[in-house]
Amino acid sequence: MRVFRALCVLLGVMLLCWAAPVLAAEHSLVQGRVKVTAPGSWVVLEEGAQGAAELVGFYIPFASAEGSRDDANAIVTVNTNPRAIDVTAYSSLVLRDFLSLPSSVVLSDVTEGMWRTVVWNGRQGTTSYMVVDRFAATPDLLILCRISWPVVDMIDGGMAEIIDQANFVLTSLRVDGETAPGGPVLSLEPLSE
Repeated sequence: MRVFRALCVLLGVMLLCWAAPVLAAEHSLVQGRVKVTAPGSWVVLEEGAQGAAELVGFYIPFASAEGSRDDANAIVTVNTNPRAIDVTAYSSLVLRDFLSLPSSVVLSDVTEGMWRTVVWNGRQGTTSYMVVDRFAATPDLLILCRISWPVVDMIDGGMAEIIDQANFVLTSLRVDGETAPGGPVLSLEPLSE
């Protein structure tokens, strides 16, 4: 009987490991130079070239926002970098208008090498949003991965779910095979001073 149970457990583990890749999908931009993996539950809204940029955009379903007019979304955009600007210049240009609003608050801002990650809170109408932007810049590419979700009453572990998914995506982002240093970006723990 013990052997039978052990075999069933082993078979279950093997099936989970075999099925795991189906639960996430890798998306490749700019002939494979930029790659990101998203949970299988994320719905691709658009993917491919849009003008001079390449992008993949997602709708993020999560229970806490169901029935709301406010959505959680993510987008990865890749543009050319004709002036070879660095990540600080690029990210500052993108964030300038958002962060100049009185309702915007930067919660975390970390730059390491070609990467910059900014976690901030902003408003769209009456809805407060959490936004995490991970930027990268190479001499010829400018990359932005933005994940945003409404700050609603998070029920049934909704906040933990969206944070886990966002961290999964952010840590999967690769540019020319390189990932951002460090581990997960977001946490349920309060920010310390």
